[in-house]
Formats: sequence, C-alpha cells, structure tokens
Amino acid sequence: MAAVSRNICGSIFVIALLVSILTSTAIALSGRNVPGCEDETKALVDLCAKYVLKRGRHDIRPAKNCCALVREVDINCICTYATKEVAKLISMHKVFFVAATCGRKLPHMKKCGSIRIGSG
Repeated sequence: MAAVSRNICGSIFVIALLVSILTSTAIALSGRNVPGCEDETKALVDLCAKYVLKRGRHDIRPAKNCCALVREVDINCICTYATKEVAKLISMHKVFFVAATCGRKLPHMKKCGSIRIGSG
C-alpha cells in the first residue's frame, strides 16, 4: 500500500511540475499573444500528461477526452511550450503513440520548440 501511495504521489508531483513549467513558460511567452494557446496547452497537460511522461508503461491507451483534445490542438501552439525542461520529462515515443492511437497525424518537423524530433 505504501509503495502504491508513493507512486501516486510521485506521479501527481511530476504532473504538477509539468503544469508549473508550462505555466511559467506561458508567462514568459505571453508577449506572443496567441489567443487560447495557453488554455489549450494547460488542457492538454491536464488530460494527457500521464500518457507521455517518461516514467511508466509505453502502451497505455489515452482516455477519450485526451484523444478528443489531441485531435484538435494547434501543434504550433503546443510547440511554443516545448522547452528543454519539458523535453526532459516527456517521451517522444509516447507522444507518437498517443497521437497515432488518437488518430492524429503529426506534421513532419525536425523540431518542436526545444525538442528535436528524429535524427534530423
């Protein structure tokens, strides 16, 4: 029981940290004035972060509400929040798995914010 409790607390801490990083990044980027971008990013973190964090299994199917948002988000908006700190916390393998599972085609890109994608 204590180990499960520690794992849950650890997961909550990591998600809270990710939200904090994204929020502080949003404040730093607020000069960009992208309507809805910050809210969209926060919603994505709230609904989907647990499926893309480096810790845990790689094959957990995302919930329907996460998938609904994944299919609708503006990739350019989300990439503005992809800092080096965020890159340390998420697994790109999991990001691609979630996108594919949710039926979202990702654009071909070499970088998303500070995250290098692929070998390019």
